[in-house]
Amino acid sequence: MPEIRAAQLKEDLLALSELGSELASRVLADLAPATLRRIVLATRVDWLPAELNVELAHVGERVLGEDGLRTWGRASVLRSMGTSLLQPILEGAVRLFGLSPPAIFRTVPSAYRAAYRNCGEMVVTGGEPDARIVTLQGLPAPLQDHAFLVAIEGALEGVFDTCRVEGAVRLVSPIGERVEFRASWRPR
Repeated sequence: MPEIRAAQLKEDLLALSELGSELASRVLADLAPATLRRIVLATRVDWLPAELNVELAHVGERVLGEDGLRTWGRASVLRSMGTSLLQPILEGAVRLFGLSPPAIFRTVPSAYRAAYRNCGEMVVTGGEPDARIVTLQGLPAPLQDHAFLVAIEGALEGVFDTCRVEGAVRLVSPIGERVEFRASWRPR
């Protein structure tokens, strides 16, 4: 069963504050009460069905549109980078490789494994100085979802904020069991 750490779903909800109170209220009002209750009552180390993440993405896309959903995904992962879920991975990468997109993208597969279980494997490839290909392979059917993948684009774009560069991540393959994103950046 595809699962996500409750800690990440909790950060998703907390990141709504980055969008402003009116939009946050609209997203929360559109979310099924049972879903919200399940996330709130879980401990941060619990594993919850990844379909809850997909549900959040659908609500986000419906209320915020694609750009807003991407912004929410970005804000959420930035929050997570300051928590016990992802902070040790980020700090280790910076100590070993420095603070740059290539260095941080090296850790993205570890961050994905920390947040997701039985949700496929993330692989980062590419030797261009200012771009990488991020592949999700073995993606379970429930996660082969447009809104979920837009949220992933936003989450991956959090690397650019961390490294203080301009960049974008876009899906460059059809949606299926294997999807590819292209991440590219330039100095600010």
